[in-house]
Amino acid sequence: MSHDVVTIGGVTRDVYLTSKDLKVVKDKSFARGKGIAFSLGSKLLIDEMNFTIGGGSVNPAVTFKNYGYSVAPMIVLGKDSVAEEITAFLKENKISLDLAFKNPKDITAHSIILSAGKTGRTILEYPGVKWSLADQKIPWNKLKKTKWFYITHLGGKSAKLLPEIISFARKNDIKVAWNPGRTQFESRSKLIPLLKYADVVSLNQEEASMVAGVPYAKRKEIFKKLDKMVKGVVVMTRGPKGVEVSDGVHVWSTGILPMNDIVDRTGAGDAFGSAFISSLMVNPDDIEKAIQLASANATGVLREWGPTNGLLKKGDSITQWGKLKISKTKV
Repeated sequence: MSHDVVTIGGVTRDVYLTSKDLKVVKDKSFARGKGIAFSLGSKLLIDEMNFTIGGGSVNPAVTFKNYGYSVAPMIVLGKDSVAEEITAFLKENKISLDLAFKNPKDITAHSIILSAGKTGRTILEYPGVKWSLADQKIPWNKLKKTKWFYITHLGGKSAKLLPEIISFARKNDIKVAWNPGRTQFESRSKLIPLLKYADVVSLNQEEASMVAGVPYAKRKEIFKKLDKMVKGVVVMTRGPKGVEVSDGVHVWSTGILPMNDIVDRTGAGDAFGSAFISSLMVNPDDIEKAIQLASANATGVLREWGPTNGLLKKGDSITQWGKLKISKTKV
C-alpha cells in the first residue's frame, strides 16, 4: 500500500434542497444574526433536488486524483446502501479503497443542505459512523511511504487520532497539510501545540483570528502570530475578499476570480486547499502558481452543484476563469 496522498476526514451523502418557500430572516437569536425559516405545518414545494457524495476526505481526494496522484481517503462507511454508492463513486474515480473502513453500528453520515437560492443556506448533518476512525485498525506500517497527509476536520472519537497522525508523519518524513475543523477550534490548547508540525495550515480569517488570539481586522498581526506557531506555510482565506499566504518571510495577497454565476458554495474550501497542495507537490517554491490553481479549482466548483463537480483536471487551463493579480510583500 503506497500512496502519494492520504486524505483524512469524513465522507457524507449530501442532499440539496432548494425552495422559494425558504426565507432568510434576521433574528439576533441565531448565532450569525440570520436564519432560514419556513411556514410551520405547511407542505412546501421543493424547486430543485440534487444528490452528491462529499466530505472533508473525499472532496480533496478527487482533486488529487484529477492531478494524477495516487490517493486514499481514510473514511468510515456505515451499514446502509449509501456506503455502496460511495464505494462505487470512489471506484469510478479510480480512488483507492485501502483506507475505507466499515462500521456496522450505524449508518453513513448524511447532510441535508437547505438552500434559499443566492440568499443563503443551512446544513443539517447526521454524523452516523463518520467520527469512528479511532475504533478502526489503521494499518500504520503500510502508510510509511506516503508523501502527504491531508487532514481536515476530525470530530468525536476521531479527534483523538490527531496527535497520533501527526506523530506518525513526523517519524516517517510525511508532509502534513492541515485544515482544522470545529472540534479543534473548541480546544485551542490542544490545537496550538500541533500546528508547529504542519507544513501547510489552512484557515479562514475568522479561524485564524481565533487561533492567533488577535482581533479579526489586524491581519498583519495575525500572520506574525501564526508564523511563530506554524513551521511551514499559512493560508488564510478571506471569502469574497480573496486569500493571503505567508511562508514566514513573505506574504502573497490577492482577490478572487470572477464569480457572477455561483450555483453552490459547498466544497469550495476543499477545492482550494487540495489544489494548493497539488501544485506545491510539483512546484514547492511557487506559491503564486499554487494560489492561481487553487482559486481556479474553487471557482470551478462554485459553478456546479456539489463539492466534486466542476473540479479542474490535469491539463486544464488554470487561467480559464481569469488571472489573479498577486502581490508579494515582506512579513
